[in-house]
Amino acid sequence: MVIQHYRSGTCAGGQGAGPDWVVDSKCRARLGVGRQRLSAIAAPENRPLPYDAACQFRSGRLLALQSRNRSTPVKLEAHQIASLKGKRQLIQVNVRGTEMAEAATAAGIEIIVSGYPDQWAAIRAAAPGLHLCLSLRHGDQADRAAVLRAAFDALRVGGDSVYCPLSPRFIEPLAREGIPVCAHAGLVPQRARLTGMRGFGKTAEEARAVYQAVKHFESAGAVMVELECLAAPVTALITARTTLSTVSIGSGPGADVQYLFGNDILGEPGRKPRHARAFDDFAAQYARLQERRVLAFAAFRDAALGGSYPTAGETVAMPQPEITRFADWLSTHER
Repeated sequence: MVIQHYRSGTCAGGQGAGPDWVVDSKCRARLGVGRQRLSAIAAPENRPLPYDAACQFRSGRLLALQSRNRSTPVKLEAHQIASLKGKRQLIQVNVRGTEMAEAATAAGIEIIVSGYPDQWAAIRAAAPGLHLCLSLRHGDQADRAAVLRAAFDALRVGGDSVYCPLSPRFIEPLAREGIPVCAHAGLVPQRARLTGMRGFGKTAEEARAVYQAVKHFESAGAVMVELECLAAPVTALITARTTLSTVSIGSGPGADVQYLFGNDILGEPGRKPRHARAFDDFAAQYARLQERRVLAFAAFRDAALGGSYPTAGETVAMPQPEITRFADWLSTHER
């Protein structure tokens, strides 16, 4: 399996503007990419690259991410995530669908999150080596028994932990039954009707309130807590004073886990929060794809109206004697 050097439609040695890479169909399937050429990468001129690793293509660099000759990475369980607190930072991505889950595996992400129940089983199958945290949607369950049932359902489809944006009294029954729970403090968008969508921890009083909320979640038995849009110094101070693994989303570098949504990382269309850095520009790619859709649809319309579509090779053939027999039958039955 090789990734071939490619120049403007010509294989290694051809002429054209700027080097790209192209992969054969089997390699494309393993990387989860389409037929398109991939980003330019710094590499020796006109030399094939052995396919020893899954690769990420970005800004003229080739990053070897995960050897395909190695065994599937060992999934981190909740207790292992807890044991890494203060030792090394983990990376977490919210994924939408199997393609993102597969990309997260190839990129070396340790934790993925999904809030789409209809995709949970497929995401689990696509990323068996990653810790999968499944989100319980705020408001879907109105009492603790319903929350407990939903959490067990999430574990049944392959979740390793559940995200629960509810109060400690909802989290405590889950923890009592051995379900690893990630709580949520700081900006909790589901409660923004009361607080507003804003940054938290800008005053000592507000920082103290967030700290107390984290300690309440700790007492309830949570194992992780997502800190959203919290002042970076507050995140670092709280992280050092709780047994919970803290997850920073827009809350600075001082947490145990760094977290972003996959669609924000990819630069997909839509409103971006201040903390969401795009590491690619999928919005521009989608815009180009839309232009090509319009052109393709228009070409089909023109071909159909102009008589160039369909051709004989695109229709079902019928022997001339059979055409004659059918036409004769019609003429006799039309009278």
